[in-house]
Amino acid sequence: MISPNKKYLTLFFLLFFLILLRTDYRFIEKPLCCGDDHDYFSHAETLVIDFDLDYSNQLAGFENKRYNNLGRIAPKGFIGTGLLAAPFLFLGSMIDNLLLRFMDFDPNKVFNYKILLYSLSSIFYFFVSIFLIHKTLYKLKIESKINHILLIFLGSGLPYFAFERYSMTHVYEIFSISLLFYLSYKFYSFEEKNNKIYAFLIPAVMVLSLLVRWTNYYVLLLPIIFKLLFISKLDKSASLLKMLSTYISLVLSFVSYLFINYSIYGFVGINPNKIYSDAG
Repeated sequence: MISPNKKYLTLFFLLFFLILLRTDYRFIEKPLCCGDDHDYFSHAETLVIDFDLDYSNQLAGFENKRYNNLGRIAPKGFIGTGLLAAPFLFLGSMIDNLLLRFMDFDPNKVFNYKILLYSLSSIFYFFVSIFLIHKTLYKLKIESKINHILLIFLGSGLPYFAFERYSMTHVYEIFSISLLFYLSYKFYSFEEKNNKIYAFLIPAVMVLSLLVRWTNYYVLLLPIIFKLLFISKLDKSASLLKMLSTYISLVLSFVSYLFINYSIYGFVGINPNKIYSDAG
C-alpha cells in the first residue's frame, strides 16, 4: 500500500511538472546562432543528424562568431550537454522523419518534434537527479535531509534551466554529480559485494562531467569527499585505488576525453581559455 505522504509527493511533482511545462517557446526550428543555447544544441545536432563532429552545417555563415582556429570551427560550449541530450534529439528527429515520409506532413511548419524532445531531456535529467539524490540519502538512512534537498532543487534556479533554458549545462552538471554520488554510495556500500562495475563507472562519469564543463575539476575528488562525509555509514575497507577496473576505466575514459576534444577543437588540452580566446 502506498503511504499518504508518497501519494502527496507524487501529486506534487505531477502538478509541478504540468505547471512548468510550456510549449510556446518550442515553436522554433532550432536555437539561433550565436549563443550558449545554440552551442550545446549544435553538439547534439551534429551527433544525431550529421553523425560527425564537423560543425560546418551548424555554423554556416557564422564561422567567425564561435571557435575558429586555422579553419577549424566549433561551438564554444562543451560537448557533454549535447551528448546527454542527443538521444532525445534523435528520437524527435525520427518522429519528424516518419511524419514527413508516411503522412506527407512537415512538422517544422507546425510543431518541431526535434526541439520538443530535445527540450524534454533537461526535464528528464532534472527529475532523475532528484531521484538519485533521494535514493542515496535514503540508503544512507538520513531521510531527514531529503526534504531539504528537494527544497534546494526546487527553490534554486534549476527548474528555470530545466524548463526554460533547456539547452544550458546546469541540469546536466547536477545530473552527473548526482549520478557520481549514487555510484560512490553503491561502491562503498556494505550491500555491494561485487563492486567492480561501480569502480569502472565512477571514472567514466567523472569524465562525462568534465565534458559537460571542462572546469569541473572538483568532480575528481567527489568520491573521496563522499567517503569522508559518510565514513561511519560506509565500508571503510573499500577503496577505488585497489580496483583494477578503476585504472582501466581511467585510461579508457581519459583517452576518450582527449580524443573527443581533439576531434572538435584540433588540440589536446583541459584549459578552456584557448577555446574562448580563438572565438569571435
